[in-house]
Amino acid sequence: MRSLFVAVVTVLAGCASSGPVQQTPMARVTLPGVGMNSGHLAYANLVERGQGTDVTVEASGVVGDWVSAPVHLYTYVYQGSCANLGPPAYPATAVVLAQSYAPAPSTNPKLLAVSNTIPVGLQALRSQPYAIGVRSSRADADRLLFCGNLQG
Repeated sequence: MRSLFVAVVTVLAGCASSGPVQQTPMARVTLPGVGMNSGHLAYANLVERGQGTDVTVEASGVVGDWVSAPVHLYTYVYQGSCANLGPPAYPATAVVLAQSYAPAPSTNPKLLAVSNTIPVGLQALRSQPYAIGVRSSRADADRLLFCGNLQG
């Protein structure tokens, strides 16, 4: 019993002396629905990875009379704000085919998600006026579905 106690104390002491835990910069941005998609909601989860940022968009309420299945979501980081979108600064479009999943516990049985990486750090994105916009495919009229501002 005493050796177990010594082992636990040794492990805890090793953990305590390893220094502060390095936290990965991350953010969650609310993306309200725009235009015909008004009333629906999406979120962009941003996680800094070295010199880049992983961007995962989770969206609900995309499929309708004007968006065909399978759903393709095109994510862009735009210069400016949702009220005044400039040109796309960083396309996040390597993967556009949205994957369907049910969150646990399942309050919304069908969410769509798409993940990409952009070549800029999260702090740089938060220091300038940028917005994340999610668009439908060109076959679905290239509509802006969701938009949220990054600054703040």
